[in-house]
Amino acid sequence: MTNRQFKNKISVLENSETRRNIFRICLIAFAAVAVLYVLMVGKTILNIIERKSAESETHLIASRLGELELQYLSGVNKIDLEFAKSSGFIEPRELGFASRKSLSISIARNGL
Repeated sequence: MTNRQFKNKISVLENSETRRNIFRICLIAFAAVAVLYVLMVGKTILNIIERKSAESETHLIASRLGELELQYLSGVNKIDLEFAKSSGFIEPRELGFASRKSLSISIARNGL
């Protein structure tokens, strides 16, 4: 009886249909892993390309910002009293300052 059980187990392992199914499963798993690998490598390459594009755009924006800062600084140095008068501004007769009452004082007076 031990031989029969042993032979039955061997016959199950040697069954060609089982081998084919195992081979198909392994082949499908390998194909799935290969497809996932190709997709991940492709996504990585696209991300690298997009990062380089973003870096070059950042450099362009930084250089443009530098140009605008230079224009601003040169424009600020041109503003003086004579420029203001030629633009229609006049000096005030009296200097006045704007002020407002503190919010905490008004709350205390209202009893809130």
